[in-house]
Amino acid sequence: MYKKYHEISDDDFERRSTNIDGKTIYFKEAVSQMIKQEFAALAEKDCKFIFECLILADTLLKKYMPGHSLKNYTAENLDFLIDLWNKNPKNFNCTETEFATSIGSAFGHYVNKTLGST
Repeated sequence: MYKKYHEISDDDFERRSTNIDGKTIYFKEAVSQMIKQEFAALAEKDCKFIFECLILADTLLKKYMPGHSLKNYTAENLDFLIDLWNKNPKNFNCTETEFATSIGSAFGHYVNKTLGST
């Protein structure tokens, strides 16, 4: 029997690894009980926050991937920016939190525009 997400403890996770481009990636996974999802409209402050994150993502794409912007980017472009960050975050004019939220927002935007919303 599966637990609900908030009931999962560290002991419920299975530790795994995989090789990607010659690097071993370690991760853990657990399966939780399916629950009915509820969708609600975002508050205006949340919409504004996401918009600001997307503006930063657009700026980063244009600066580090000339010819790319939020109009024509892919998930691979976002992976490239993450690789650049991991090599030297001091090259970026933003905090780690700003970087992470902008890339996360851009990825969510990409999934939504690629797969559509429900």
